[in-house]
Amino acid sequence: MKATSAARIFTLLLLIIGLAACDKNRDTFMNRSYQNMVAHFNVYFNGLQKLEDTRLSLEKAHVDDFTKVLDVYPYGSDANRKSQSGQMDEVIKKASRVIAERPISKWVDDAYLMMGKAYFFKGDYFAAIETFQFLNSQYKGSILSYEATLWIIKSYVLLGKAKDAEAIIGLLNNDPDFPPKLKASLHEVSAYVHIRVEKYKIAAENMEKALPLAKGSYKKARYHYILGQLYAEQGDRNKAREHYKIVTKGSPPYEMAFNAKINLARNYDPTNKSEVRSARKYLKSMLKDDKNATYFAQVYYELGLIEKKEGNLDLAIENFKLSSQHNRANSDQKALVFLAMADIYFSRPDYHNAQIYYDSAVYFLKPEFKDYERLKAKQEVLSELIKNLILIRREDSLLTLATLPMKEIDNLIDMAIKEEQRRKEEAKKKDEKKGPVINPIVPNNPFNPPSGSGSSFYFADPMQVARGYNEFISRYGERPNVDNWQFNSIASKASFIEEEEEEEEGDGNKEPDKVENKPETPKDSAGYARYLYIKDIPFTPEAKKSSKDRIASAYLKVGEIYFEQLKDYPEAEKAFKRFLTQFGDHAEVPKALFYMYKIRTAENQTDPANVFKARLITEYPNSAYSKYLTQEKDPNVPEEVGIDPKIIHAYKSAYEAYKAGNFLGVIEAKKSFDKTSYGTVIQPKFDLLEALSYARIDSVATCIHLLEALVANYPTTAQGLEAQQILEAYKRKSSATGVAEVTKVQYAYTPGNKHYFIMLMPERKTVSMNQLKARFSDFNKKQMADGTFAVEDLLVGDRQFLVVKEFASAEAADNYRKLVLSDSEFIKSLAAPGAEFFVCDPKNLGLMVVNSDLEGFLKFTKTYYIQK
Repeated sequence: MKATSAARIFTLLLLIIGLAACDKNRDTFMNRSYQNMVAHFNVYFNGLQKLEDTRLSLEKAHVDDFTKVLDVYPYGSDANRKSQSGQMDEVIKKASRVIAERPISKWVDDAYLMMGKAYFFKGDYFAAIETFQFLNSQYKGSILSYEATLWIIKSYVLLGKAKDAEAIIGLLNNDPDFPPKLKASLHEVSAYVHIRVEKYKIAAENMEKALPLAKGSYKKARYHYILGQLYAEQGDRNKAREHYKIVTKGSPPYEMAFNAKINLARNYDPTNKSEVRSARKYLKSMLKDDKNATYFAQVYYELGLIEKKEGNLDLAIENFKLSSQHNRANSDQKALVFLAMADIYFSRPDYHNAQIYYDSAVYFLKPEFKDYERLKAKQEVLSELIKNLILIRREDSLLTLATLPMKEIDNLIDMAIKEEQRRKEEAKKKDEKKGPVINPIVPNNPFNPPSGSGSSFYFADPMQVARGYNEFISRYGERPNVDNWQFNSIASKASFIEEEEEEEEGDGNKEPDKVENKPETPKDSAGYARYLYIKDIPFTPEAKKSSKDRIASAYLKVGEIYFEQLKDYPEAEKAFKRFLTQFGDHAEVPKALFYMYKIRTAENQTDPANVFKARLITEYPNSAYSKYLTQEKDPNVPEEVGIDPKIIHAYKSAYEAYKAGNFLGVIEAKKSFDKTSYGTVIQPKFDLLEALSYARIDSVATCIHLLEALVANYPTTAQGLEAQQILEAYKRKSSATGVAEVTKVQYAYTPGNKHYFIMLMPERKTVSMNQLKARFSDFNKKQMADGTFAVEDLLVGDRQFLVVKEFASAEAADNYRKLVLSDSEFIKSLAAPGAEFFVCDPKNLGLMVVNSDLEGFLKFTKTYYIQK
């Protein structure tokens, strides 16, 4: 017995010694078995467990946007993923240990896959793609290589390159060797991609195939909900309702169940009155369930949409307001409510209220919202319109007040102060009874009713106009015509007050014998309140003339906005007629007559148009407008007459930049133009110039998108027709070559960003990358004592790069490049004749890696960076 035990101990010792002596690179059965065991249980298993914990954590943190088709994969937001960097770095270290310490184990390929997933879940998609591509090239044809390809597709989607992801899916679908084991995953990924590119029919087909293989009640409920959304997008109400009903019968998260019920009500046939009544009744029943109290805002919104479709616009507005009042924190829901109300008011047309609600909608909408830029442009146009209408009413009111005796003005001021005090006290009592009420308008919007006012605008009488305007100015200062005006600094308000305090008694707007001096009393005193009412009344002839000039300019601006941007010809006609009636001797009468001619022409009223044309030519023969109408127009020259000179200058400057080859300058100029002058007659010309500029910097995908938008918005203009011809030429070229030009990569020149130094190895390198990295590290220690730089290698296709990073700017990186090239001995030691040296920013390098676009990348760097 003792001999047997001794023999066992001796054998075990021999085994331990043998294993300890094993070379990790020796490919023997015992060594391979030992490395397989250690790699799996000591390293890989723990890394995989941490990876799964992170995935579950991201799923828990994921917030679904039920206003859009849900994501197939609840992976959280980019911020959520980046917050996992620490955990994922641990996983990457574990994967690296398997690769470095257990090179002959069967878990090396799994380790690469795990590493790529870790990069993915920490939000480093370029590194993830690079790792997955390496796995693909090293283990081509294996199941893991196909799985890596699926993860490459996911990475493309999160990089905003869903079109490229779609192309890879097409290759996988046609691959006869694709593993059956991964078919369900392929269908999931395919649905994920096709949802992103809004091809809902294909997405639904793939979701249906993935559904039977879904595991877990949550995943199944999610897939059914997504299918309901996809069928609803296609207009198949019956199938949509079928899937939503399955969701409500299960046990999904409450928010998903609630939204499924909302969608059941939403998917009715608007032509079937019985279904309309049922939908309305179903939604109202949801208001009786206390569990839905948190979601009442959404229910009222849906009721508003039903009434809007039915044409019951007042009832729709009532429901939208109830939605706003029940909304406590959901800014997305607020945005949708305000947008729906804005559309109703705009359609009436009630531009005052439309502006208020577009202003609020844009405030709450996220920039990625569909049509955000169009809505923002409309909001800015309406803001400019309302600003001028308010100016007209204010100046008219002040001029009316100036004609009254001073005693009567004093009486009106006394009455206004008492009335304001009464309203405030009454409103305070009501507020105490009602409790807090949610105001559906953006805070500090100048078109909101002031607190306790009890009315929407101060236009009931002249005194209210003057009082309201002055109260706003004293509180907020002059509002600049810029984005986010509501966030004006306290300093800007303070500067206004300081200027106000520096005003002299003898201001041109006042007569000393009629206007009391500015009181030396606190700003909340009765004396100061009286001063605010009276200080802007134009008593002197000079002040009256200035006031009338402001009214005249405002009428012209209002008419232009109605005609050029809103295409509301009746309102434009009213504005220009009022100008002509009140300001018949004004210098801008020819302009008003010209616009009256344009209005009649746009309405196909040839005879009335000719009347205005004849009057313009007869009475003002030397005006630019008369000369324009009496001579032949040059089709190559923009129609400049009647357009703001600043707009013409902006377009001409951009055109000169285009001719000079400054295409990025054109793009920047177009962005500025859209912020201030969107919708004018120059718009199609500027749109075409922008599209052509993108084409010249190889951003053909953006060019085509802009051309398509130009054709849609201005189909009958010369620019719209030209855009159509260019699009057809692109299609012919793509068809002939078999390659879609739209896949070209869009690089960006950002010299102020951090940059890398790049050495591109010749196709046949004669030195190992490890040796090169060592030499560059030595060079950096010797020449760059004031900085620490990482030296890495990168493989793209069959070409290798050496990367030194990172430098504060393009200039700093280029200085390093020049330093390298100036050291002839160092260059000789690299033993890499034919190597190329340049600089680039990390994002462009990542785009090149993702797209394997070496040719386009090199062309870009040589265009935008100095190469010597």
